[in-house]
Amino acid sequence: MPLYGEVVWVKLGFYRWWPARVLHPTEIPGNVDRVRHEEGEFPIQFCGTHEYYWTNHGRCFLYEKGDAERIPGQGTARSLNQVGGVVGGTRTWMDM
Repeated sequence: MPLYGEVVWVKLGFYRWWPARVLHPTEIPGNVDRVRHEEGEFPIQFCGTHEYYWTNHGRCFLYEKGDAERIPGQGTARSLNQVGGVVGGTRTWMDM
């Protein structure tokens, strides 16, 4: 299970893998906290989009140094550039 504040890659449905930060309970907005979720799920905030979601460890893995060069499931240069920009922002977000 990821720790609060860690950045993880998350995969939802047909969307591409996207970086997100695991939230501490004090950081969860009230409307997100009230969303129905299962035991074992934890709240995340997606990088760049500022959207929230409840996820589980089966839909994510830890973001590690060097992931910008090996973004999972990305095949086109356009996709790499789009997500690569978010990954660059993620580094700044992680340093805060």
